[in-house]
Amino acid sequence: MTDPGSSASEPRRSLFDLITHPPDLPIVSVLDQVTRAAHPGTFAVVSATAGSGKTTLIAPAVAARVSGTVVCTQPRRMAARASARRIASLLGERVGETVGFTVRGERAVGPHTRIEMVTPGVLVRRLQAHPDLPGVSAVILDEFHERALDSDLALAFLLDVRQTLREDLTIFLTSATLDMAPTLTFVRTHACECEGADVMTIEAPGVLFPLEQSWAPAAPSVSALAPVGGSGRVGVSREFLAHMGRVVDETVQRTSADVLVFVPGAREIRMLINELRARLRGDVEIVPLLSALSAAEQDRILTPVPEGCERRRRVIVSTSIAESSLTVPGVRVVVDSALARHPSIDPARGVTTLVTVPASRAEMVQRSGRAARLGPGWAVRCCAENEWARRRQTPAPEIVESDLTDALLQCAVWGVRDFADLPLMDQPPSGNVQAAREALVAIGALDTEGAPTPHGEMIARLPVAPSLAHALAACAPVIGVEAACECVAIIDEQIRCDNADLAASVRRLRHSSHAEWSHIRDQSARLTRLMGRYAADMSRHAPADQLSRDDQLALVAATAHPQWIMRRRRDSPLSYQSVSGLGASLPATSPLAGQQWLAVSDMTRPSGSSTALIRAALPLSEDDALGCAGALVHEDTRAWYDPAAQRFRGEQATMLGAIRLASRSLRTLPPQTVQDLMAQVLNEHGMSALTWTPTAVQLRARMAALHETVTDPWPDVSDAALASSFPQWGAEDLPALASGKPLTSIDTMRLLRSLLPWPQAARLDELTPPDIEIPTGARRRIEWTENGPTLTLRVQEAFGWTSTPRFVDGRVPLIIHLTDPAGRPVAITSDLASFWAGPYQQVRSELRGRYTKHAWPEDPLSATPSSRAKGRGRSR
Repeated sequence: MTDPGSSASEPRRSLFDLITHPPDLPIVSVLDQVTRAAHPGTFAVVSATAGSGKTTLIAPAVAARVSGTVVCTQPRRMAARASARRIASLLGERVGETVGFTVRGERAVGPHTRIEMVTPGVLVRRLQAHPDLPGVSAVILDEFHERALDSDLALAFLLDVRQTLREDLTIFLTSATLDMAPTLTFVRTHACECEGADVMTIEAPGVLFPLEQSWAPAAPSVSALAPVGGSGRVGVSREFLAHMGRVVDETVQRTSADVLVFVPGAREIRMLINELRARLRGDVEIVPLLSALSAAEQDRILTPVPEGCERRRRVIVSTSIAESSLTVPGVRVVVDSALARHPSIDPARGVTTLVTVPASRAEMVQRSGRAARLGPGWAVRCCAENEWARRRQTPAPEIVESDLTDALLQCAVWGVRDFADLPLMDQPPSGNVQAAREALVAIGALDTEGAPTPHGEMIARLPVAPSLAHALAACAPVIGVEAACECVAIIDEQIRCDNADLAASVRRLRHSSHAEWSHIRDQSARLTRLMGRYAADMSRHAPADQLSRDDQLALVAATAHPQWIMRRRRDSPLSYQSVSGLGASLPATSPLAGQQWLAVSDMTRPSGSSTALIRAALPLSEDDALGCAGALVHEDTRAWYDPAAQRFRGEQATMLGAIRLASRSLRTLPPQTVQDLMAQVLNEHGMSALTWTPTAVQLRARMAALHETVTDPWPDVSDAALASSFPQWGAEDLPALASGKPLTSIDTMRLLRSLLPWPQAARLDELTPPDIEIPTGARRRIEWTENGPTLTLRVQEAFGWTSTPRFVDGRVPLIIHLTDPAGRPVAITSDLASFWAGPYQQVRSELRGRYTKHAWPEDPLSATPSSRAKGRGRSR
């Protein structure tokens, strides 16, 4: 079909005429190299700066040389349509004749089309359907520097095709900011595997027109990125957008050209446009440019005004959609926020977050190149010049940051079960690959060996994410093909919802002429046609007992994302728990607040936040929640130690993923579970977790002294040793602990006695006596500690003790703590003879005047020991 909206603007001419008499663009100087490279089997890498005209002229130059079709990828649908329209206008034709395009949901090609602009995703699926690319002589991967995941995948498939099916296939990589060295190393490693294959490099000169650059940083007190929206999400601050408004206003006053302004996303476009409307004069038109616009609206912005027609000056506020492959008519000035928004996948939760970050140098070069395509240009960057060197050279390739589910499925259908088996410039993180593989196995797209199932092969052909394709196939028999296709198209569009209420937003769009609903209708019709081809036995319409439209949409959303099914938490009507285990919240004013169950179709996890923000959801019945996520229902038995009660507890819960549906306490735990928990308790708290009587404490200290002094056969009774030997000494206590008895029920005296070695244990009291007779004739308890055996006596009770007692066959001396009559310490000694000979005389001189009723003889060795004052008799 042809594009009725495009008309010829030049006299009709051939591709050869265009190349021999091209427009005045820098790429013209290397067109002869391009045409020489366009012979069968060549691999060419073309580096040409932004604005050089490579998108406009390389494809025609190749097509003029080869006999078949030239397929040229563009990173975005808008770029594919715009570049096709540009070349067609130079040929004096309508789009769909010599030059056409194919993007998701739209196709404009004819029987004589020689150049076809496509998105990388379209090329990947075309390769899946027809790997030999019948009728295609050359493939150009344009703007390869963006390193889109589909571009990397398409290149890998093309290299495989060249090696096995099409050695004659010509491939061009073209880019404005390509890092040539690693790219050439990769290409020469893989592209030259074909016999006779060659790799050519072509470098085009700089832009035809000069580009002035200036810097407009915000004040030091203004941060470009800050928490926004009260959810912890990091985004562009209002203060920075106000600064940009001032910069754009000043720029508009200094030039008569149109101004193209780059900001990260749709939110920033809305806010900056509001700022500009309050600042700019009425003769300036403020225009948003983003992917949510209809094709007609995008084309209107990108179509030059015919000669003789007038229009107002424009300030075009755009996302990165206008970053490459586009010439925006009238633009000679670019104002760059110097910020970018990139996707980042959380593989554990399956949530992709759009993260706003400082733009790389390559991205900013691409943006500034939009200003010097039609004449001398001016680029204003809203950052400091000294920041430039600190920015990374290029953005990270999508393959290392994005969701890999669709890419892995495409690889499996291609016949490759692992990314490592494909010629890729970068390998993805293993965690992301594993998460994608688990997701595909869960929906039945891959088997456990990683091979595609028939279901997986079918959903791989559908132009939506595997999760949505699976939901379409699963729900079509229940609600009808047409209803299921419409629901999938709605979810795939990711429409902006008011307060996360998807149903209300859809009802509003149904009765409007908004471009989003036009997209949805077109995508729904296309999916319906495809499903008619793949599932002819399904009814196009819903069964007689069909659900309401809202319930149908909820069912499809829950089937597509069962891990995102949510149940409300008890603490707040806005707080929810997902099946995947991620916490999430609704916007504060959402009418969905308080719904017990939700089917979520879109959510994001703000950078640095542990919870997600629900962006689109619908109420869901519990039956449907269990039905859609039934494969995730499981019984979960858990046990833990309750330190307050000093006992082990357990419960068995019925879980829907991470959501607890019901639970019951367990009266008895498995002995092995208790043994494992006991090991954790003892490792964390040591043996203090048990109850130790004074007698048990003393016995353990005596055994420790024997182990340290004698070692074998006396056992090690340290915390670490006792914890590791619990299976031996605790075996008798396990049944009681498993039945809920507290740790206080463990008899530590029995524990220690069970470790005593026999027959050596018979000498325990001899080697480490629990008490001793002192010189007065009384028996006193010995305190065994980690420092050794100790005994506390008054000085008068030790008279006559000429030498220090020793234990463990004389190896361990008794440590004696000597006190005055009031019990205050005066000396500590393990050598009484030395004490009597020296320090005692100083103690005597200091204390005999204070304690006159107690004996302080000059010769303590011959004095009578006593526990009493003088005149009270000898102690017994």
